[in-house]
Amino acid sequence: MTANAPSYRVTVRTIVGATIGMAGHFMCGRHSQCLPDQSRLGQFHQTGAPPAFMFQNSCGGLWIDRNFGATTHMRNIIRPADLRGRWHRIAVHARWSADKDGFFKFYVNDDLKWAFNGPTNTRGRIYFKYGVYRTWLSYYKRAKGVDQVPAQIVYYANVRRAQTRAGLRPPSPK
Repeated sequence: MTANAPSYRVTVRTIVGATIGMAGHFMCGRHSQCLPDQSRLGQFHQTGAPPAFMFQNSCGGLWIDRNFGATTHMRNIIRPADLRGRWHRIAVHARWSADKDGFFKFYVNDDLKWAFNGPTNTRGRIYFKYGVYRTWLSYYKRAKGVDQVPAQIVYYANVRRAQTRAGLRPPSPK
């Protein structure tokens, strides 16, 4: 788990983006190399409730997890073969609401990969956290008979929020 991970408080209508890159040796979740380890790479968290949406490396590739407590809905966003050793520009445009007027749109390299309409949170304020958050590490150690877990390295650049998706672009060099 990442200690003191960066976070952004978000408003009712949010546009957040980042460029992410995974080292070529980054293990893709849920295959024999790293079972049962799971790595979350970003979360739209709710105060006093579980994360509403998470980006995670699960079953290989990058997945969106619409996570409302015991109910999760997983959607593959970047295939495993395309994930490691490359940079990807991600952006989220969301309207946070416990009612049907909410929406969540996820873009990769300016292509809309997934759009959800309906409730986007259950309660509490939403804030965005990013970093590598790993779970099931004790199970991994037991299953593999090791004392250490392999490092998972993810690079984040140009993490920002903006009024428009165009505003997420890094400034041009002078």
